[in-house]
Amino acid sequence: MNSAKTSILVFSLLFGGALLGKYSSPFLSDEQLRGVQLGVGLLTAMFGLLLSLQLSAGKTYFDSQEQDVTLMASRTVLLGSVLAHYGPEASEAREMLRRKVADLLTHVWPKEPSAASPWIPPDRIGLYDKIEGLAPKDDDQRSKRMLALRMAIDLEQTRWISATRIRSSTAVPLMIVETSWATIIFLSFGLLAPHGVTAIVSLAFFALAVSSGIFLIEEMNRPFTGVLKVSSAPMQEALKSLEQ
Repeated sequence: MNSAKTSILVFSLLFGGALLGKYSSPFLSDEQLRGVQLGVGLLTAMFGLLLSLQLSAGKTYFDSQEQDVTLMASRTVLLGSVLAHYGPEASEAREMLRRKVADLLTHVWPKEPSAASPWIPPDRIGLYDKIEGLAPKDDDQRSKRMLALRMAIDLEQTRWISATRIRSSTAVPLMIVETSWATIIFLSFGLLAPHGVTAIVSLAFFALAVSSGIFLIEEMNRPFTGVLKVSSAPMQEALKSLEQ
């Protein structure tokens, strides 16, 4: 389920619970309503804390993915520069690096226009193996080869770290508990709300505010597929650098 559908479902549950509570309030005594008022305060505080923690965790995760992309792009540019300074013998390794970046842009950001030349499937031989296969002619090329090998390892490590961080969405049990709490809270709000259209409209806006928070949490946990996306600009610039 995508972020929009999740937030719409949450809004429906919250506002539906509020309406149910509002039209059920005449059947409860004043003493029972006072008991509801005491209990909902504690639950509201717990829900607010949980929602804020999820928003903070989602923002941290989204920022970490942005940093990984920027770091990957910078390491790509530096590796391409080292290979270019090695000499024409490293042109195949540099072309393989360019293909890897084009492949990443094609698969991670398929809907964004790319400044790259037409994509070519990468070779089966790994970039590290290609660099390792270089035959240095002097000390300068030997040092650049060793540097390129270390940078290729760092680049691959960054890519794998970013890949292992990817998660599809918030944990389902946590989301179910959070939505259940929010539904109970809005049911209580409906029981305690005064009669009138203003109260109903206010409850609708409150439900919309909470569901929008859920939407943001879901979006930040899908940094490459949702509305809020990690920018491909660093990798686009890295690709332009490799094509020069």
